[in-house]
Amino acid sequence: MRDRHAATLTALFLVPSLAFAAPRLAPSPSSAPPEWTFVGPSMYTRPTSGEVISGRATALWSPPGLTDTIYIGTAGGGVWKTTDAGASWSPIFDSAGPQGIGAVAGDPGNPLVLYVGTGEGNFNDDALPGDGLYKSRDGGASWTHMPLPDMWGPYRGPIRKIAVDPRDPRRL
Repeated sequence: MRDRHAATLTALFLVPSLAFAAPRLAPSPSSAPPEWTFVGPSMYTRPTSGEVISGRATALWSPPGLTDTIYIGTAGGGVWKTTDAGASWSPIFDSAGPQGIGAVAGDPGNPLVLYVGTGEGNFNDDALPGDGLYKSRDGGASWTHMPLPDMWGPYRGPIRKIAVDPRDPRRL
């Protein structure tokens, strides 16, 4: 099961080398299959063990009308952003909070306002804990921690989904 998911998620980060250069180019039936090129987000080194992992994609959000901008939350590698439809990726959450991400969402009326729910939402033995919700008002350049009430001591559970009310984006 894990191998099947790993292959599926790996495909999310691999694109045919001509996909962005020629999006309308249709391969002829006799042509060879496209070459695949890794474009990111790049590998993550686990700080505790030094093990290199890619992390699982756990969340995805793209602001309405900005089809080239995509945010991806990962199980152990934080949040990544692309503004060129995936040709390059940048980490935007490395110094903000826990790197296990369960949800990414944004204000549908303001593409600069983002929310990240920490704590990986997959139930497995190496899932990383979270410490609440984070908000950015500048497209991920800086973050404000919005801790949740202490229910069982410091919050460690995952936030697996964030819904922003389109009529009142201050309401989650």
